[in-house]
Amino acid sequence: MFTVQVSKTARGAASDLNEILRHPQCAGMDLYLHVDPGEYVVPDAHLVDRHVVVVPTEGPGTVTVAVGRAPVFTVTSGRLELYGVDVVGGSEEDPPVSLHPGASFYAQDCTFTAPSQIDAHQAPVEISRCRFEGGGLAMFGGGGSVTETVFDGAWLTVGGAGAAQLEGLAFTGSGGVAGMTVTAQAEPVVRDCSFEAAGSAEKPALLVADGAAPVLTDCRLGESPDISVLVTDRARAVFTRLTVDGGGPGRASVHVEGEAEAVLDGCEITGAGIGLYVSGAQARVADLRVTGPSWQGILVDGGRITGEGVRIEDPEANGLHLREARALLSSVEIIGAAAGADAAYPSLYLEESRVELDGLRVLGNRGRQAVTAQGGGGALRRVELSDIGGGLWVAEGCSLTVDGLTATMCGSNAVNVMSGGYVEVTGAKVRTTVSDGVHVGDGGRLLMKESVAGGAAGGVGVIDGGTATLEDTLLSGAGRAGAAVTGGGRLHMVRCTVRDNGEPGVYAEEGAVLQLVDTELEGVEQRVGAFTGDEESGRAWAVVGADRPEPDPGPGPVDPPPDPPAGEARPLEEVLAELDAMVGLEGVKKEVRALIDLQRVNERRRGAGLPELDFSRHLVFSGPPGTGKTTVARIYGEVLRSLGILREGVFIEASRADLVGEHLGETTRKTTELFEQARGGVLFIDEAYALSRTFGSGSDFGQEAIDALIKLMEDLRDEVVVVFAGYSDEMRTFLAANPGLKSRVSRVVAFENLGPDQLAAIFTAMAENKGYVLGPGVHDLVVRHFRAQVRDESFGNGREARRMFEEVVQRQASRVVADGGTTARELSLVLPADLEGVVDPGLAARLGAPRDERQARALTARLESMVGLHGVKREVAELTSLISAGRRRQAAGLDARLPSRHLVFAGPPGTGKTTVARIYGELLAALGVLAQGQVVEVGRADLVGQYVGQTAQRTREVFEKARGGVLFIDEAYALTRAAGAADFGQEAVDTLIKLMEDFRDEVVVIAAGHTDEMRGFLAANPGLASRFSRTVVFAPYTAEELAAVFAATAAEADFAVPDATLAAVGDAVRADPDRYARGNGREVRKLFDEAVARQARRIERMVLAGEDPSIEHLRDLLPEDVAPVRGTG
Repeated sequence: MFTVQVSKTARGAASDLNEILRHPQCAGMDLYLHVDPGEYVVPDAHLVDRHVVVVPTEGPGTVTVAVGRAPVFTVTSGRLELYGVDVVGGSEEDPPVSLHPGASFYAQDCTFTAPSQIDAHQAPVEISRCRFEGGGLAMFGGGGSVTETVFDGAWLTVGGAGAAQLEGLAFTGSGGVAGMTVTAQAEPVVRDCSFEAAGSAEKPALLVADGAAPVLTDCRLGESPDISVLVTDRARAVFTRLTVDGGGPGRASVHVEGEAEAVLDGCEITGAGIGLYVSGAQARVADLRVTGPSWQGILVDGGRITGEGVRIEDPEANGLHLREARALLSSVEIIGAAAGADAAYPSLYLEESRVELDGLRVLGNRGRQAVTAQGGGGALRRVELSDIGGGLWVAEGCSLTVDGLTATMCGSNAVNVMSGGYVEVTGAKVRTTVSDGVHVGDGGRLLMKESVAGGAAGGVGVIDGGTATLEDTLLSGAGRAGAAVTGGGRLHMVRCTVRDNGEPGVYAEEGAVLQLVDTELEGVEQRVGAFTGDEESGRAWAVVGADRPEPDPGPGPVDPPPDPPAGEARPLEEVLAELDAMVGLEGVKKEVRALIDLQRVNERRRGAGLPELDFSRHLVFSGPPGTGKTTVARIYGEVLRSLGILREGVFIEASRADLVGEHLGETTRKTTELFEQARGGVLFIDEAYALSRTFGSGSDFGQEAIDALIKLMEDLRDEVVVVFAGYSDEMRTFLAANPGLKSRVSRVVAFENLGPDQLAAIFTAMAENKGYVLGPGVHDLVVRHFRAQVRDESFGNGREARRMFEEVVQRQASRVVADGGTTARELSLVLPADLEGVVDPGLAARLGAPRDERQARALTARLESMVGLHGVKREVAELTSLISAGRRRQAAGLDARLPSRHLVFAGPPGTGKTTVARIYGELLAALGVLAQGQVVEVGRADLVGQYVGQTAQRTREVFEKARGGVLFIDEAYALTRAAGAADFGQEAVDTLIKLMEDFRDEVVVIAAGHTDEMRGFLAANPGLASRFSRTVVFAPYTAEELAAVFAATAAEADFAVPDATLAAVGDAVRADPDRYARGNGREVRKLFDEAVARQARRIERMVLAGEDPSIEHLRDLLPEDVAPVRGTG
């Protein structure tokens, strides 16, 4: 390297850098330029095409290099190094430093002042202790590092491949763009960076986009004009110990959108508009704290959030708001509310969302509702509510299970179920300071088990068409009645206790239904105060234990409300209430209400003198049978009648046989006659796709019916509404084949299969409507039965629930007659015995004590005989001992919480993971924990599909095969490694989480893979990690253990391994440690196969040489078979 002095004053020195860079005598030479203090301003760029180092003679800040209308430096090849140089660019079009692909750049203690950015495309850069003002740096594809550097009103962009390390950076002020942008699949590692007032009014301080996947640790963001952090466009960002203080007014501190994903571990967000906003994306959180948001703590809109450890403090509005979202969370705390906050906002708001939340605390929320759930559903476990305005408020078709609820110091109802909501509560302890502890009304339904309830007013209140069932529950400490049922409500109490309440203990008024089964009313003041009236009006009645006098049940359950007079439409609210009361169908209800809104607006437009909207009212209902299509069609017709759009309440059901004739012209006549009958109402055509199917070999007139329908639907569009119904796939094909018909239909309303809890709710409602009471364990058996059913398009849904109910009623009747039952209690009670032969209790329900203790001992001995694996054997033995002891405790009537049987097997390949999984499955079967013990082995390809919906279907099919046994998922970590832009691995994980819970007693899941990858896989999926009881580590085999594996493999194949051969095996393993560390037992088995092949060739040579091999020759493997002598392989 040639050293040259550059000085404006020194004699003989070059006066500027270009003088040296362009000097012919320096062409091609690497240069070390010592530059004296001064400003070196030239009109043209400094061209660098070799290795050039620029160092100020008197240290940083003494030398300025500037160019007005071109790049200051253009590096076409080679390497440019700057130490302590101030670089000033004046061009908005040209970068201060332009790096061509293949060049490299190093800067230390430099300042870059320019309106444009340094461009480094496919050129590595190293920048340390520098400062950027007014411009920035763009790194694309070349990688490199930026450390301890300040960006003042400047920006940094990282994109493309190439490892980039960013550490100790400070972003201050706004450059009109994002402070830091990570884009174009870049994967930089970012540490210890700070952002203060970075970004702009329209740009975030930190932007992650376009498939980028940065890992950021210990970063801090102060006040930002806009969103502090934005993750979008399929990017994935991992944040550890991120702190964010505020953001733009009303904006999110961390915003995740556009199918992106953010992982937040140990992060803190303070004073934001919205702390974390997830829109059409997903977030994984662990130990996240959001403090003092001026709007909402966390908002998930159409996305997914999973994780554990969330604390939200003093929100202005909702602490956590889920809108058409999915959530799988544990340990969530929402503490307090902002001073003066609007009490209309619940702390936790679930809006048309599916949620699974384990460990929820809502404390001191300044008079707000703690939880509001509208639509959707899910499960809450271990819920603590205290010093709140109200507890759980569930409505609008939401179906929610709550296990373990403690509610104290509630200003309103601790549990409030309204508007078609369904809540199942187990293990609750509720106490209110103003209202009833539990309130059910307006079509709400409640099942409460093993709970304690009381309130300043009453314990449980059921009004206005609500239905509640209490089992094994104590009602105590209420200011008035422990339980009250009024206004046509229904209350069923089974094995409950009522004491220490106001008088009467239980109250029912005219028009209500009250049933008491084996229920104790302690103290004379806790009597039943029930209106009995006369035969015409008395509808309240009670069924008590056999030891009590039984009141006359009167005329039986409440009759349905009378029909309106002929020709009179029912009130719209009444019709909509009937729709809302239907179990499930949230999407259908939403579609129907949207249609109603459109009709209402059209009527208002007409009343305002505006042109009417021209739209069709004809519909297609697609979906499996038994999902309520016919009922909803009737309700839709009544809605249109209530709105004055249809003049009659006619509802005509028809099928292909009602429309299609046997000869020409008859079809048109039949179709027209049906339309005439349906004038002023609805024509419902079931299995409409059958019209376009040809039957027989002769003429078929189905198409004639379709043609007639198309014409009549247009001619009588204001008088007849047509609803076509059928299976989803067939209806799609039917419409696609008949575009004229498709154009007449306003929309397709999709009916989905009902879930197990919804089907059980239908079964329960049927029983209640007929005056039956479900005994202990019956509801659980029904749910388990439906969980075990394959709910494809042929599944009967509500019809299956009705079939079950009718069979159960028949069996209950047979039992009652055989037992000689005559009391109301005996006639109304349904016991688990009545379900035998009707429901499939699932494989797990058929298990009991250990079925084969001898087999269990043999399997344990087989596990112990395996080479090495001492830690694995200890883990499996400990787990099976816990399970076995727990089963014995249960058999003795003691409480025993069995550990999860799901395991993680972590270790390199070839260490026996699959073999141990097979033994584990057979061992659980022998212990009576699993029904069969078979092992179903799968990988990513068996679970992950290629289009939306296929993955969930594949995963469910695999679980079905594994029922009663073990599902072994090899290389499980591959599920979350994206294989393209549209990858469904995460869908497989989400489905696994649900199925592992649904089939927890029937399927044991073992996820296997390399140790490091499995650790990362579980860390990235906390909801999945919580399903596994432990991780069993399979350590690599030692050389001696691998030799023993070789000998055991040989013995199984009837070969002998002399000591010399065993020593040769150990030598072979030690000679190639990498191979055997990667493959362990697999590689040893390959070595054995190779040795057998060499022995066969050795014996063949003996035979060709005229020798007769002895039994020892044929049996023994020799050292040369393991490590062949050169030239004999």
